[in-house]
Amino acid sequence: MSDELKTCSWCKQAKPRSEFSPKKITRDKLDSWCKACNRERARLRREKNRKPMPPEEPIPDGMKKCPKCDLIKPVSDFNRNRATTDGLAWQCRQCDKEYRQAHYAKNREKILAANRQWRIENPEKYEECSRAYYEANRDKKIENAKRWATDNPERTRARARKGARVRRAKLRGVESDNWTREGILERDGLLCSYCGYHSDDPTDFEIDHIYPLSRGGSDTEDNLTVACRPCNRSKFHSTLLDWKRLPSITLEGALDERR
Repeated sequence: MSDELKTCSWCKQAKPRSEFSPKKITRDKLDSWCKACNRERARLRREKNRKPMPPEEPIPDGMKKCPKCDLIKPVSDFNRNRATTDGLAWQCRQCDKEYRQAHYAKNREKILAANRQWRIENPEKYEECSRAYYEANRDKKIENAKRWATDNPERTRARARKGARVRRAKLRGVESDNWTREGILERDGLLCSYCGYHSDDPTDFEIDHIYPLSRGGSDTEDNLTVACRPCNRSKFHSTLLDWKRLPSITLEGALDERR
């Protein structure tokens, strides 16, 4: 069968069957044109349908054309890329920024989850990269931090409180978790756990460590409760038992202070 000849319907030449591509819908299961003729017909079809290319615009030295926005820009507007022949990215920084922003908006949750997982798995490398980036962009980071603090005063105070308590827990070597003031207030309500004082104003209350940090108490949610300011200030570093035994600092004294 392999030595049999078949005539190509385009060049009219008799050729071995191996010179024809398989085709299931024909009677002999072979294409009617040989492989060489098929390639030639494809080339002619491409040339016939090829659109004329516009004349290339001359690009001055030190400039490059961005195919995304179709503008000629200085090479300084392109990021570096060692993989390319000219050592520059194929699109300008502005187009690259727009692409990254659109990609981030579309895949925000997935990207954040991947970043969190990487930080957990590579704590030392993350700290090293963060330190190196801060040193390289110190003035910019400080300016951004000041602007953010001005625009977000409540969150700035919350961050400061959290940083202070984390430092205290670390210095005392006690356990700490990621609790928030808002979470404790929502859990216990706007009610003092010691004297029963109630108010609709959250600023009337503070978060107290039931067993003080100075005595080795943990900085975790199960050791925290809501207390009014007088009770929390009068309790200070005392345990509940010691606080109630103090003659000059009692629950009645705290109530009198608020009145």
